[in-house]
Amino acid sequence: AGLLVRSFNKLMAVDLGFDRENVLTFRVGLPRSKYPKPVQTEAFYKDFLQRVNALPGVQAAGTINHAPLEGHGMIAFIGIEGYPPLDRKKDPPIGIGVVDGEYFKTLKIPLLGGRQFDGRDRAETQKVTIVNQAFAKRFLPDGAVGKRVAFGCEESEGWCRTIVGVVGNIRQESITDEAIPEIYVPFAQMPMNGVTVFVRTTADPLAVAAAVRKEVLAIDNNQPIHGIKTLAQRVDEVAAVSRSLMLLFTA
Repeated sequence: AGLLVRSFNKLMAVDLGFDRENVLTFRVGLPRSKYPKPVQTEAFYKDFLQRVNALPGVQAAGTINHAPLEGHGMIAFIGIEGYPPLDRKKDPPIGIGVVDGEYFKTLKIPLLGGRQFDGRDRAETQKVTIVNQAFAKRFLPDGAVGKRVAFGCEESEGWCRTIVGVVGNIRQESITDEAIPEIYVPFAQMPMNGVTVFVRTTADPLAVAAAVRKEVLAIDNNQPIHGIKTLAQRVDEVAAVSRSLMLLFTA
């Protein structure tokens, strides 16, 4: 029992790469029948994030196509400039996150080099990406900013993405698994109908849930949101099995 208690405490003390406190999370999925065009999807989320950021007690808000500790929304073996083709038996797949708004600021993921996405990163401008520290350390230890990654630079220059920034690692798969190489793409250049929204607040994040839901309905009165919980609750759910074992043996 003592060993399990100590192991559980060490597990909960693991650096997840983000700040779990005072963050509300929920899922929004726009139906493709109603939002078939990327420009419609982008307009909805742009309006929604502006409304959420204007709410009292909200510090920052952002979205991503998946949630921390629940696996990557997409993975791929992509080309990396100056690096031989990835070996599917030795090299890990690259996680792909599509982010919008102030995602990195909301989760307090540190910027280690370069810049974050901003208004200059639009659909018609140069394709860009941000990589995590694990990616930069494994593939581009001499410097990642300015290098290019792609799903097929050889076939089309338009598929190439220039690295503009490097951010800290976060645990995407689980608390115990180490961070894998990951790239982030601006939402404006790859709009997605389904996203997870993160809202950092100054007090209890659940207190703004009703106001957030109201803002969604103000844009589309038939659009639901689901999976409302705090980021701390999400972390606790991932550790639920370990906690149960600890309590069982302690009893």
